[in-house]
Amino acid sequence: LIEDQEDSALLAHKTWRFDFSQLTLTGGVNNYQRTLEDQFTNTQQSIHVETLGLSAIYNNAIQALYGVSPAHGRTIQLNIERDRVEINSGDQSYGNVWILDWREYIALYGPHTLALRAFIGEAQTGADFFDLGDSPSITAFKQGLIHQREKPLRGYPDSAQELRGFKPSI
Repeated sequence: LIEDQEDSALLAHKTWRFDFSQLTLTGGVNNYQRTLEDQFTNTQQSIHVETLGLSAIYNNAIQALYGVSPAHGRTIQLNIERDRVEINSGDQSYGNVWILDWREYIALYGPHTLALRAFIGEAQTGADFFDLGDSPSITAFKQGLIHQREKPLRGYPDSAQELRGFKPSI
């Protein structure tokens, strides 16, 4: 399976800062195009997804001096989105999507931190699916805020049919 992707977004956000935390509201649109080519069956499928979304992120995670990730605190993100999906330049469908992503960081001893994560989402029939698997991308462009449908699960292959669906949970 060969997968080719194009992704672009236009976002606007507002952040309110409090003593030890912040709340960020982000709204935007995302334009995503994916082409899947199956070498064995010699078939090709093109999917074009336009997403309109709103995201709220609460963050009180504190990063240690010279740290690469938060040392303690939490980040809670809630997304509400609306997809317009066009398959093979023909059939169109619409669907709503919601996502809740909770990350908790607990300081242990010395430089050690226990990181916990809970993720759940639901895409209605007609919306684009979620794809679990592979490892996290190292580029900011693959970690988009609106239309976050690829969720990394280390140790699992990317684009495995068993890891695609409309109601993921981690």
